[in-house]
Amino acid sequence: EGKARRGAVCVSSQVGCTLKCKFCHTGSMDKKILRNLSASEIISQIMCAKSHLGDWDHDDVYAANRSVTHLVFMGMGEPLYNYHNLRQAIGIL
Repeated sequence: EGKARRGAVCVSSQVGCTLKCKFCHTGSMDKKILRNLSASEIISQIMCAKSHLGDWDHDDVYAANRSVTHLVFMGMGEPLYNYHNLRQAIGIL
């Protein structure tokens, strides 16, 4: 009791990745990087997750019953290698 429920969406910034981090499967793909995602593609991931979870019906952004409470930019790709589009997406959000 007293602890807020949390739900994070892991967002990608690129298709593929040039880094070969040992903890990440993306770097082991045959094609290292295909392209950067646009700001609209980054935002679309969040919109799809919210739609899938039925998370649009809350007028209060701090509502306790929201499914998506946090965004983490640690999906496929290195976020800072696509800084311009990531910054634009965050500004829109």
